[in-house]
Amino acid sequence: MADTITSLIREVILMPEEALTFSASVRLAQIFPDKFILETDDYEFDLDEFAERGHCRLKLDLLSHSQLNADWRGKGKGAKISPRNAVMDVEWNGMNAKVVRIKGECYTFHYIVADSAGVAKALFSQVCRTTTEASGQVLVFARGEWKRDRDLLNAIKSSTLENLILSAATMRSLTADISDFFESEEIYLSLGVPWKRGVLLTGPPGNGKTHAIKSMVNCLGKPCLYVRSLVPNRGTVHGAIQSVFRRAREAAPCILVFEDLDSLIDDKNRSLFLNELDGFASNGGVLTIATTNYPQKLDPALLNRPSRFDRKIKFDLPRRGERGRFLRMMLQGREISDEEFLVLAQETVGFSFAYLKELSLSGLMAWLRVRKEARVADSMLELVKTLKAQMKSEPPTAVVEDEGEDDD
Repeated sequence: MADTITSLIREVILMPEEALTFSASVRLAQIFPDKFILETDDYEFDLDEFAERGHCRLKLDLLSHSQLNADWRGKGKGAKISPRNAVMDVEWNGMNAKVVRIKGECYTFHYIVADSAGVAKALFSQVCRTTTEASGQVLVFARGEWKRDRDLLNAIKSSTLENLILSAATMRSLTADISDFFESEEIYLSLGVPWKRGVLLTGPPGNGKTHAIKSMVNCLGKPCLYVRSLVPNRGTVHGAIQSVFRRAREAAPCILVFEDLDSLIDDKNRSLFLNELDGFASNGGVLTIATTNYPQKLDPALLNRPSRFDRKIKFDLPRRGERGRFLRMMLQGREISDEEFLVLAQETVGFSFAYLKELSLSGLMAWLRVRKEARVADSMLELVKTLKAQMKSEPPTAVVEDEGEDDD
């Protein structure tokens, strides 16, 4: 029997996906005539995580060939070895089942082989429920699939409103439009309007849009669905868009993020995207936040209709006061006087937060090489000249109209 299953996997992974699923189902029914077989390609059926969290005992069927895949997770985390194509025995809650995993470049299918439909459905439901309800998870959509992203989750956890440097006006707009949304369902219903909200963050790159989203996600503590691409490895872009909004409706109340919206939407998929975004009552509890560096590339139907993106918040280049606060945050603990911080803020007109971060990190590195011969601020000011020359070679992103302090 074990050799038969190994042969099955060898045969079907060479087939087109449409033929694979049916052929595997037929063959497994022949191998296990007295068993109930349940097929799933649902990304929520994360059997490895279910086992890692101690909810089941997962053992490889040693009589079948197991193709194992190793991922290096970095220093301190070591390697993660997981079955790619394999047969696994699962024990949980006094029940037993086999799971056959068939994994290709663009798909993963699981076949639960159990004594009854009830046992198979119980395993499927418990795995999906456990992984879905895992607290603090962030799902990222790319290449047509949802995946948990622990690096993004850690970045979100380290982002707070306290370390977000914005003008007072921008901060007010951001918090007023986002913070109260999830507490306002009754108000929306009393006004007879769908409980959904869209916010578009615009402005040149490097000025805090992504950091602002991470900070708000951390502050609100709601499930976050992060869309980085709508081009799938399999299927169509239309199918990917429908999958994104379907998952958001299932997870609501949640935050749905579209990064670089102008690169995601084009003439071919715009109509479907707008229909899904409109969604009305079916999108209840979905807060959609999108970013774009180039709002002029967005269709007016997307940019100028309030029911889609109700508010647009512009992230301009930081003014002098914001630059000073950011540099103080980056260089805290260093011997830099108030006067030197003032000079640095004055000399960095036109710098984005990304450039200020580069100035802080590279300036410190330069100072560490000659620390006995110069002050930190001197190394920073020397590097300002280099960065200004670099900025001149790049396309202009914004014009600084007011070099005053932050607005009140």
